[in-house]
Amino acid sequence: MVGQDLIVCLDPEVNSFVFQQEERLFQCWYPDSFMRIIGADNIITTLGSSHKYIRNLILRLFGPENLRRAMLQDVHRTAQASLLSWLDRPSIELKDAVSSMIFSVTAKKLISYDSLASDGKMWKQYDAFIRGLLAFPIGIPGTAFYKCMQVNIY
Repeated sequence: MVGQDLIVCLDPEVNSFVFQQEERLFQCWYPDSFMRIIGADNIITTLGSSHKYIRNLILRLFGPENLRRAMLQDVHRTAQASLLSWLDRPSIELKDAVSSMIFSVTAKKLISYDSLASDGKMWKQYDAFIRGLLAFPIGIPGTAFYKCMQVNIY
């Protein structure tokens, strides 16, 4: 699937066990395409205490308690605005629309980016970036990986 041996597990209990035993029984691994895009020295692939510290920061911002307390109103507003914007469209690609809503709420929380007031350029770049992360690392125009490598994040 990614040019290396790997096991894919869809069982929530097994996945929970794997994440709990991270760095003890299991080691994090990312596909080559992911590492080429993100780079070897990054926050996502840090190990040990740095990784736990960063994970705890993220959980404080996006954990269940904060989601319920602080973000539920943002999610509601974004969903309502999105639903209203769909009224004049003949059809909606639901997966893309929901992804866009998640991006809107997250970007607003992380970097105060208001995607509803923008032209959608950042969402398009983010979408290309995410699609390319786990794509086959083929640098041919038109592929998800190629589009991801063309994204200007600055």
